Amino acid sequence: DKGHVDKTNMFTYTMQDAVLLYGSHMIDLLKTLNVYKHLKKSKVIGNFRLQYYKKFKKFYDDLLNALIFSKLNSENKIILYAPTWRDNENSTSFIKIFENLIKKVPSKYNLIIKLHPNLEKKHPTEFYQIYETNLPSNILLIEDLPLIYPLLNKCDIYLGDFSSIGYDFLYFEK
Repeated sequence: DKGHVDKTNMFTYTMQDAVLLYGSHMIDLLKTLNVYKHLKKSKVIGNFRLQYYKKFKKFYDDLLNALIFSKLNSENKIILYAPTWRDNENSTSFIKIFENLIKKVPSKYNLIIKLHPNLEKKHPTEFYQIYETNLPSNILLIEDLPLIYPLLNKCDIYLGDFSSIGYDFLYFEK
């Protein structure tokens, strides 16, 4: 989903001992960028995160109900906004739309904003400014939560940009 314009991130794969790939789309991209032939070792593994979630679904669904969904109005539909980070391709929508988005969320919806871990690392000023914002009770910021599948399972609507989470959401056919 990234790396078509700025190839810098993709070339870092050549420094790894092994690269695990979801499938043929990534292999085709790496070949196009002249990176694939320089990989030390690679293996197509498919979407192991989804298989793991399905195996332990009840545990992870219950965990997120306790950690996240219990803090929201259960009668509201849930929107998940999961933007990516601002890389050299300027892939994120977060910095541009955050303030306007939180002003326009109707009270009949819950909005969960899942912050990308690289937002804090790469853009700390913008990241920490969001915590100065008074958020309505139907908006929740979450960070440091890698459990994406139980989050997507419970959400009704996904809002994103260039994040690969958009692909993960397709599994739920919502």
